[in-house]
Amino acid sequence: MSIETVLMDIGEFFLRLANDRLFLAHFLQNWGWAFFVWPFIWMGHMIFVYYRIAENRSKWEWMLLAIDVPKDNEQGPRAVENIFAQLAGAHASQDIEEIHFGGETQKWFSFEIVSIEGYVQFLIWTEKAYRNLIEATIYAQYPDAEITEVEDYTTSVPDTFPNDEWDVWGADFKLVKQQHYPIRSHIEYEDSMSKVYHDPMTALIETMSRMGPGEQLWMQILIKPIGIKWKEAGYELVGKLAGKPKKEVMSMMGKAGKIPGQIWDGIMTHGFGGAGFEAAEKEREMPSMLLHLTPGEKVVIEGIERKLSKIGFSCKIRILYVGKKGYFKKSNAVQAIVGSIKQFNTENMNAIIPDMSKTAVTAHYVFKDQRKNWRKNRIMAWYKKRSHWAGTAEFVLNTEELATIWHFPVTSEGRAGAPMLSQTKAKKSEAPSYLPTENENPFKASGVAPPAAGKGEAPVDLPT
Repeated sequence: MSIETVLMDIGEFFLRLANDRLFLAHFLQNWGWAFFVWPFIWMGHMIFVYYRIAENRSKWEWMLLAIDVPKDNEQGPRAVENIFAQLAGAHASQDIEEIHFGGETQKWFSFEIVSIEGYVQFLIWTEKAYRNLIEATIYAQYPDAEITEVEDYTTSVPDTFPNDEWDVWGADFKLVKQQHYPIRSHIEYEDSMSKVYHDPMTALIETMSRMGPGEQLWMQILIKPIGIKWKEAGYELVGKLAGKPKKEVMSMMGKAGKIPGQIWDGIMTHGFGGAGFEAAEKEREMPSMLLHLTPGEKVVIEGIERKLSKIGFSCKIRILYVGKKGYFKKSNAVQAIVGSIKQFNTENMNAIIPDMSKTAVTAHYVFKDQRKNWRKNRIMAWYKKRSHWAGTAEFVLNTEELATIWHFPVTSEGRAGAPMLSQTKAKKSEAPSYLPTENENPFKASGVAPPAAGKGEAPVDLPT
């Protein structure tokens, strides 16, 4: 019997049922209406959940903190890795009631590096409830750091395009492979022989410091604390690459069905020569493929296992290049920043690339200008809101990978670094670093003074 015949028979059957009024009446009277009501109940509940989430998020108070470290900083990414590890304590598990009726969701952070006309600043966007956590983690690693609340720099740029004065290019970034494959880590930038560390942040800061008058380059890394469930698929990937047989997930009925066979195997093993049966059982096991892997394949497995061994965050990377008409040079700035990001890529593991098809400000063929302006408005709104759900799908980076992409530059011997990188120039007991100097700081303080505690003392809580 052909498939077409079966489908026609099924269609005729339902047609006869629909024409039978007695059947329909009996069906609807005996809870048949539930098939039509439950979808509406589910949709109504989801509308209520998202309403509660929006209501809760409207009460959150966000703030932007500027971070300055001493210009003679010698601490590498490992110090920042400890900062990210401590921020994992912000993870909060919600129960069924909190999710479906309370509208509770996990709060997130935005770690940003921004260049305004070549003046580079490290920033952290956070909800006010986590300010003490942010300050404590940074002061623990950088006692001489300066943390200042500043105004949001994005407000100086318009929201809608086309604009007579401004232009913008932007994109979300994504991983090339599965998120369990790691990107190039900061531990790979240290020469194994000379022990000399080549800071990958130098190229990124150098690119940003080259922004000229009327140019701005923004980079944000949205991180949201998560649990350990993401690691399960990673361990399965390691087993697959290592050639290990996949464990079968058996139901309760299947386990009950195996009991008689297990009892019989026990009788045969202990009653008729257990050693022989055990040897035969071992022969039936799949041999391990670890001995047959190439050195490159072993390195990949070790890299995945190393990533799984550390704390992970749900992340999203977003970059915008903003400039005034006449100063906007998309080709120079975009190629430079994408090239700086590519240094974290590897051919055998993972790579970070711009999501050109879904989020980048680009369009071809029909209605190009209209579609490009629509994408400009969209990416600008996403960036200003620090939206973690809009745009490219989130992916997991662990503390080691995050510290590779976002960390304070290490001052190498004989190298001064970017001349316009915001850094502390004095101890905390002296004049604050945000006062105007020869190159005036474009990041305006929000009327809040930085901590005045001396070195080694507990930081003074800033008024909010």
